[in-house]
Amino acid sequence: MIAELNRFIKSGRGQAMLEFALVLPILLFLVMGIIEFGRIFSAYLTITELAREGARYGVVGNTDASIKTLIKNRATAITLTDGDITITPQDPANPRKRGNSLQVSIDYSVDIVVPLIAELIPDPFPLTASCTMRCE
Repeated sequence: MIAELNRFIKSGRGQAMLEFALVLPILLFLVMGIIEFGRIFSAYLTITELAREGARYGVVGNTDASIKTLIKNRATAITLTDGDITITPQDPANPRKRGNSLQVSIDYSVDIVVPLIAELIPDPFPLTASCTMRCE
C-alpha cells in the first residue's frame, strides 16, 4: 500500500490532480459567469428590440393599449406586464400629433440562477431600454 502511494506521488499524477482540484472551482465560476452574462445580455437585446417595435407601432397612430399588447405578444423569451411598459408622449394633450415624440420604455428584471454570481451582482438584475421616435 505504501509502495503504491510512493509510486503515485513520484509519477506526478498526484500533482496534476491537485492542480486540477485547485483550478476547477475558478473555471466553473468563469463558465457560470459567462452563462449569466449571456442570459442578461439576451434579455437586454430583447427588451431593446421590443421598445423599438413598440415605438414604431405607436408613431403610426396606434393607441397605448395596442402598443402594450403588441409588446407583450412579441415578448416570447421573457414575461412582461403592463407595469413594465411605459409610454410617454412629448405633449400629453396631443400625444399622436405629427412631429411630436413618443417614447416607449421597458423595465425588466432578470433573475440570477447561479448562487455565487447572485452574491456579486443584484438579484434580480434590473434592465431598462427605451426608444424615442417622432410621430408621422
